[in-house]
Amino acid sequence: GYDDDKEKLWPAILYLHGSNGRLPSQQEDREKRRTEVLDRDLMGWSKGNPKPFAMYPLISDGGWEPEAVIDVLDQILKDDRIDPNRVILMGFSMGGMGTWRTVTQYPERFAAAVPIGGRGDFAYLAHRVKNLPTWVINGDADRSTTLEAAMQIVNALKAIDADVRLTVLPGVGHGGSQNGCFETPGIWEWLEAQNLNKRH
Repeated sequence: GYDDDKEKLWPAILYLHGSNGRLPSQQEDREKRRTEVLDRDLMGWSKGNPKPFAMYPLISDGGWEPEAVIDVLDQILKDDRIDPNRVILMGFSMGGMGTWRTVTQYPERFAAAVPIGGRGDFAYLAHRVKNLPTWVINGDADRSTTLEAAMQIVNALKAIDADVRLTVLPGVGHGGSQNGCFETPGIWEWLEAQNLNKRH
């Protein structure tokens, strides 16, 4: 529906993939590379579950630099009809850590954040995202980015009365938390309601 109303500004989700979601060799067929990446992230999932957002799966060869994410965001806002007050950052695994890294440096640029299986190494920066609505997703059987690690920043945020939610996926390991996030009841309605202008 993006082209139906040329005046409408859309909410957007920037999605940071995990380390196994990176592009295969640049020498391989372009469409194959694109398909393989999209099948492993939000875009692949959303093909069968359309949602009212403009979705941008960003690509990294390894790790996520906050400055690079912001550069892409600035370009998106320049090129597309995106509401700058309704941009959400979401990421899985390496992308979940990239989500924390980016929003703790640039909390004013995002309406909300959804780190999935993203650890809690950023608990000491919790004060920077006190006013950023955040929904943390983690499987309790995740041995790579453990629930215990995720709880570090969740607890730090709760201690300062921040706007944070936690969904624990029972029996779910690392890889399963990605789809588990997309299927979490109420998350899409929550994301759609987020707006920088509504922050206290």
